[in-house]
Amino acid sequence: MTILIAPDKYKGSLDTFALCDAMAEGAIMANKSIQVIKLPLADGGDGFAKVLGHYLGTVTITVATLDATGKPLNASYQWDDVEKTAIIELAAASGIALLKKTDQHPMITSTYGTGLMVKHALENGAQHIMLGLGGSATNDGGIGLLAALGYRF
Repeated sequence: MTILIAPDKYKGSLDTFALCDAMAEGAIMANKSIQVIKLPLADGGDGFAKVLGHYLGTVTITVATLDATGKPLNASYQWDDVEKTAIIELAAASGIALLKKTDQHPMITSTYGTGLMVKHALENGAQHIMLGLGGSATNDGGIGLLAALGYRF
């Protein structure tokens, strides 16, 4: 028997890779003859860039940026030098999981930090950008992201 394990993360608990490993371990403990195929997935939120990087063989680029409340942090995106493609997830800089409950307020949060990541990728030669939009701490409609790129509103 072959089992396909293809979960997204369990937010706040396990990322998709650890979850695949745990589920495979449980299946094999139940029946040693089971063959397991692990297929980590992401829905565009937390883990999106890492999952695509896993399948595409990209490298991790870490940049200084801002969280959704404007506090400094380091966040990462994936880079494919052959295709000149950056894989960026909004949740890496502007994600709700990065904030304390008291900072989770849509009137004060922004996607500006994600825009700084996009700007970094563009300044370093990106010709294509894949942007995962899940896990957001804001509902600014991308205005913060565009402001970081120089747009004025």
